[in-house]
Amino acid sequence: MQGLKREIRAEAVKGPFPAAVECRGFTFVAAIGGVDESGELVSPLTSEQAARSIENLAGVLAANGQGLEHVVKCTVYLTEMADAAPVNEILKGAFPEGLPAISRVEVKGLPDGQKFAIEAVAVRPPESEDVSDFMG
Repeated sequence: MQGLKREIRAEAVKGPFPAAVECRGFTFVAAIGGVDESGELVSPLTSEQAARSIENLAGVLAANGQGLEHVVKCTVYLTEMADAAPVNEILKGAFPEGLPAISRVEVKGLPDGQKFAIEAVAVRPPESEDVSDFMG
């Protein structure tokens, strides 16, 4: 696939892996948690981690010239499904133009005591279309 994909690095994601990869107009963003610039967890509260995770997601997308409005699919990882309701409200606020397809997955654990992480797929529509046209 050499030449078909492009790695995207961003401050929100530390480590040896790219924050995202763009391939054929789709941007695949790796799971991002609620950490600050130094990699420290922003709060023990799932809702605050979720809000920061979405800010971090927006930063990764911005590094690729995209925004949350380009997201068509998210996978949300929660260590407690009981936290889904407040997280849903945060997601609704983050995507005011309409929610992308969202899958929720309860996991046994996340790195460094995180309770929430989000990964996403964004699309770069043709110049003549916006994402809402592309999505139907």
